Amino acid sequence: MTQQNFTELLKYSIASGFVKPSERGAYYTPINIMLIAGAECGKTRLLTQFSCKKAYKTLDLSPKIISNSLIPKLEKQEITFLIIPDLIQMLGHKKNTVDSTVGFLNAIIEEGVKDNDFYGQEFHLKTKVNVGLITAITTIEFYQNIYKWNSIGFLHRILPVSYDYTESTVNSIHAIISDGRLLDEINEIKMKNGQKASIKIPKHFSEDIMQIMYRVRDRFSQLRIKTYKGSKTGHLHELKLDIKGFRLHDRLRQLARAICWLDSKGLRKEVNAGDINKLRELSLFLNFPNSTLNI
Repeated sequence: MTQQNFTELLKYSIASGFVKPSERGAYYTPINIMLIAGAECGKTRLLTQFSCKKAYKTLDLSPKIISNSLIPKLEKQEITFLIIPDLIQMLGHKKNTVDSTVGFLNAIIEEGVKDNDFYGQEFHLKTKVNVGLITAITTIEFYQNIYKWNSIGFLHRILPVSYDYTESTVNSIHAIISDGRLLDEINEIKMKNGQKASIKIPKHFSEDIMQIMYRVRDRFSQLRIKTYKGSKTGHLHELKLDIKGFRLHDRLRQLARAICWLDSKGLRKEVNAGDINKLRELSLFLNFPNSTLNI
């Protein structure tokens, strides 16, 4: 896998907010991606490069930002994606603030919100809205929050992308810095006519997507974390994810639609074998830190 493949995955994730199933009434949501890597792995740089008018990009998220900035954009249906290049600021607030913010995210990236009361402010949306989330976190911070996120279901609503750089990639980046060159720019992703494209997945490709889902689910299910809860003499606690794969299956189907739409520049309305092969290739990036992929 290469850095180019990695950037492609993020592009397709954004594009997932611009497509929908061709089947009337079919369930779908945008894709939620969380980059998980150590310091100096370019997480924040990658996400700050994305340019998309339908995405709300912020380095922090709090009840004040949600009330004053995010909700008004939701009411006007101006955004389909929320990009937080680094979660560290959001997680640095007081515990009650963080819990409320994560709770709001937990709802808006899945079932959506319509009428709600958030930190004393009521808001009423004409229709229920949800957004996709693309964000990043260090491996250490991820482990510090994993128990809470698992308990509220947030962990099951994201696609984790855990990675590290190979020595070759490290050397390439040093060469770019030495030459004074810029790292690759990411072109703006646009939605034509303001309408989501309807993309069909032929039935004979459904089994292929199922098999991809099984392989990714098996990797996710191997995550094991042991730590002492409470005092230093507390009992050893092991976190074992119980993943049925329903959300994962939905996300992979939506990713296949996004690949079709973006690669064909909106000309194709039906997923083909090439799209499935690309989905299979990119699915290798979907990992928790226990099975980090080197790029």
